[in-house]
Amino acid sequence: MSALKKQEAFNQRVDTLLSQLQARKEENERQRYILPTKAGNLEIRVHEPQKTNVFSVYCRFKELEKAKPVMNIFENFDSTSGKFNFHYMDSELLLQVLENDLLHILN
Repeated sequence: MSALKKQEAFNQRVDTLLSQLQARKEENERQRYILPTKAGNLEIRVHEPQKTNVFSVYCRFKELEKAKPVMNIFENFDSTSGKFNFHYMDSELLLQVLENDLLHILN
């Protein structure tokens, strides 16, 4: 399967996961979601499929002070910017880590 097709399949699986977790898609934004968590609203994005072997999910908390006490246990949380991003070569591993981390911070 081509890198582009793998990215398309990955984005679809992220969409399915986020739907199951009650994230809402932003209007007029195909690849942007908002997920309410105990650390505040988490904005989640995936990019249009690209020809790359790196899979990514980009997340960011807008309410930084609310997020810090909850998120300080996560290595990939940037307490300065509120970013909580995921980048893996293995799409299955990324999906597992993403789901586990999101379940941990849901209300």
